[in-house]
Amino acid sequence: MSSYLEKQNESRFPIVGIGASAGGLEALRALLQHLPPDTGMGFVFVQHLAPERESALTQILSRITSMPVYEAVDNLSVEANHIYVIPPNRVLTIINRLLNLHPRFKPAAPLRTIDFFLEALARDQQAYAIGIILSGAASDGTLGLCAVREEGGITFAQDQSASYESMPRNAIAAGCVDFVLPPSGIAQELGRIAKHFSMAHAVREREKSNRGAKAATKFPESDARRA
Repeated sequence: MSSYLEKQNESRFPIVGIGASAGGLEALRALLQHLPPDTGMGFVFVQHLAPERESALTQILSRITSMPVYEAVDNLSVEANHIYVIPPNRVLTIINRLLNLHPRFKPAAPLRTIDFFLEALARDQQAYAIGIILSGAASDGTLGLCAVREEGGITFAQDQSASYESMPRNAIAAGCVDFVLPPSGIAQELGRIAKHFSMAHAVREREKSNRGAKAATKFPESDARRA
């Protein structure tokens, strides 16, 4: 079991949950235009969508970024340098880096699809979770960002450049946002964070290599003593 967990940890990479509502697509467009396609992170975009309409998000985002863009399906594994978008009329969660779709709750209930995904992401990825709230009305996403931060992850909210400030402003007022930036600034900070995780991975690999080298020199000596 321990070796399995070690392999899981070695292969981990940050997963970024991005929540948005009204005006969020424009904000995401600006973010992606400034984001390198090789950060080594996985991206999941949860936007409030009309439940009765088909979504064109995958086609729209594919024209903005060179990263592959997929509509989420059940048990789809999140991969680095890929983008996944929520389909209409669904709630999205994540367990063991696998996306899970659920029926949307009663239409009369408050819309909390962003909260549900970010809370699941926080539980699943802990310090490897990154939460972002872009433009949108109401307060969905605040509880999710707080969960990400409580688990040691990193949180962002769009600044006053948001077309609809309610969602990011509510998260900021809750005190659970690490960075308040325009979409281009969020992209730049994600690039910097990606380098940090890459350096940390390189250190782990070097330590693993050093441990292997020490073990290789130790075993012949013990064999000689037995002889």
